[in-house]
Amino acid sequence: MPSCKKIILLAVLLCFRMAGFSQGEFNNWFFGNKAAITFNTSPPTNIPSTQMGSVTATASVSDSNGLVLFYSNGTNVYDRNHGIMSTLISGMNNTQPVLP
Repeated sequence: MPSCKKIILLAVLLCFRMAGFSQGEFNNWFFGNKAAITFNTSPPTNIPSTQMGSVTATASVSDSNGLVLFYSNGTNVYDRNHGIMSTLISGMNNTQPVLP
C-alpha cells in the first residue's frame, strides 16, 4: 500500500503537469460594436482599437500564448493590428454563425 506522502507527491506533480499545458487560444473575445475583451490579464481587460462592428456572429483566433492572430464578423477578417486582412466572399450574410 503506497504511503500518504507518495500519494500527495503524485497529486502535486500531476497538478503541475496539467498547469503546464494551459492554452490561450480562447483568451480573446471580440463582440460587435467595436468591443473586445482579453483574459490574458487578471482581471480581464478591454482590447482597445478593435475596428469590427457587428451585431451578429463573430469569431476570433489566438495562438497558444493568447496573442490575437485574427478575428472576423463574417464579412471582413481583421489582423492582430486591427487592419482588414481580407473581405470574405461577396454576398455572404453575416447573420449566419462564423466558424473559426
